[in-house]
Parts: sequence; C-alpha cells; structure tokens
Amino acid sequence: MPLVLVAEGNPSARFPLTGTIVIGRSRLSDIVLDNPAVSRVHCRLSGHGASNALLEDMESSHGTVLNGLRVQGRAPLKAGDRLQIGPYVFLIYDDGDASDPEAHTLRPSAAKVPSGAFVLQIENVTAEEERSNPPPQLWRDSLQVGNSKAVFLLGEIVGDPIPGLKTKLRSALRRLANKHAGEPAQLLAGLNRAVHESRGRAVGICALLDPPRDQLTYACSVFHPPWVVRSTGRVVIGEVSPSLELGQVAAARFQQRRVQLQAGDTVVLHNNELSALVGRGNVEAGDKTLLDTIGQQPADVPAVAQRMRGLLQQLHPFPGVAGVCVGFARGSG
Repeated sequence: MPLVLVAEGNPSARFPLTGTIVIGRSRLSDIVLDNPAVSRVHCRLSGHGASNALLEDMESSHGTVLNGLRVQGRAPLKAGDRLQIGPYVFLIYDDGDASDPEAHTLRPSAAKVPSGAFVLQIENVTAEEERSNPPPQLWRDSLQVGNSKAVFLLGEIVGDPIPGLKTKLRSALRRLANKHAGEPAQLLAGLNRAVHESRGRAVGICALLDPPRDQLTYACSVFHPPWVVRSTGRVVIGEVSPSLELGQVAAARFQQRRVQLQAGDTVVLHNNELSALVGRGNVEAGDKTLLDTIGQQPADVPAVAQRMRGLLQQLHPFPGVAGVCVGFARGSG
C-alpha cells in the first residue's frame, strides 16, 4: 500500500507518494509553500510503496525536520512520521488510514499559532522510534479546544504493537475533547477505555493549557508530571498522583492537578524513559541532570528545547524517548 502525505489540519490536502514530489517556495514545485523559512527547492519525496519511500533535504537554508530531528541528506519515510518544513507540518499515513478525516486535525508543531488572546508555541524535543529495536510505540498529539485552550498528550504504548491503536486514540481524543471541554482527567479516562477495548496497555499524560486563566491542568497515567520553566530559569515540578496504566482497568479514574502559569512560561512534557536514559538507568539522577539543563536562562521554548536536544545528542544510540516544550505569550488579539 502506498504512503500518502497529508497537510496537518487540512485532511483534504493529500499527496500520494507514488512518484517524486518536490516541495519548495518556487512556483515550479509540486507543493508550493510561500514562506521565507522555505527554500526555493526545499526537499524532495519519492516513493513507490511503503517500503522504499525516501525524504531528501535539498540543502535548504532552514532545514527539513523529520520526527523532531533535522534531516542530513536522505532519510526513509514510514507511516506515522511527521515532516516539518518551516512553519508547515505534514503527516505520513498508509493510504487506507489517511481516509479518516478525524485523524488529521492536529495543530502545527514548532510553529507560532494565533489563538484568541495568546500565541502558542510548540517544539518537539525528539522522537526516536526508528533508532530502537524493537521500536517503542511513542504517541504524541495536540489540538485546540474552543477559541482559547489547547490539549497536549504524550504517551507510550506498552508491550507489543497493536495495529491501528494510535489512529483509534487520535479519533477518540478529538471526540472526547469536544464532549468534555478538554478536561484532562475525563479525556484520560476515555482514552483508557479505548486502550482497554483494544486489549492494550499504555502510559501517558494529558495536559490542558488555558492561557486566559493562566493555568495548566493535567492528569497522568504512570508518567512524569509536567515541569514548568519560569522566565527566570526556576523550574516548578507538578504534583504526582498514584495511577494505573491505561487499559489496565476499564473503569479507572485519574486525578486532575493544576499548575498556575505566568506569561512566558515553558511547559516541558517528557516520558519516563528520557529520565532513565539521562541517568544511566537511575531516574532520580536523570531528573536532576535534566532539571540542571533546562533550569537556566534564556527559558523560552526554543532555548529550552535546544538545551534538551544538546544533552540527548551526547547519548546516542538510545531507545525511544520523547519530549515536548510548550509555551505561550500574550498576544494583541
């Protein structure tokens, strides 16, 4: 089955990878992206099936980012990949999965997104599925709720991969977000039922960013709580609540916690494996190293994400780890 390239947030923009696709600012490109951060001939995708699809950066000025990492030369593509070109994000799906429009309503990553009275900035630290053996089932998602809130989910499917589970969870998150106004404990309980029905197990965190109220509300399932980096470099660590894995008990409930935010804060979400990796198997030691790394100035989203990447680049090769930095600033709207 061929892969298909889908513009994030616009499921009608679908491009089957059955030949060569050139993306760039030039009007001669197959996909024209009119933005200064995009080179005239930015990158090229080629494919004649899921097993031989390739991405090639054409020596672009600002780089081509695949799953949070800048591409050097060529890189293989697979279903589930995220491709970022300047402020634009594309998702890679199997052609059959891409027909579900609910699966393609994510907010752009690593881009500033106007949203009512604030500007939201998201930057993925890393996602290393392709480096592990067997690959972990990392799971990242985000979407806007109403005019002024955003939900973020970071997790990992535990045990053997379950075909179609990630797509099912994306659809469930969108359905539940509207029903429960983005309340993390309710969302996590609904996702728990979806995992249980699939006979799977997962862990994760669901967080609701509410800038008009200067609040971050979250619920965890055997996962690190959020860290909030103040503009001064001071790090506030969210409270930890006892919890079960997702899917363990169908009617499981999850505790909801809240952190008061200040404009300019950076919220860091990361999986447990990242701390264990940095600490060489010792989670507490890894947390201390990570806190020392991110608890500095400047404390904006790009700076915090870059310091985390710099730390992780010293640790190759490593199993699947994931981190997301999220921040907001007051806008004029």
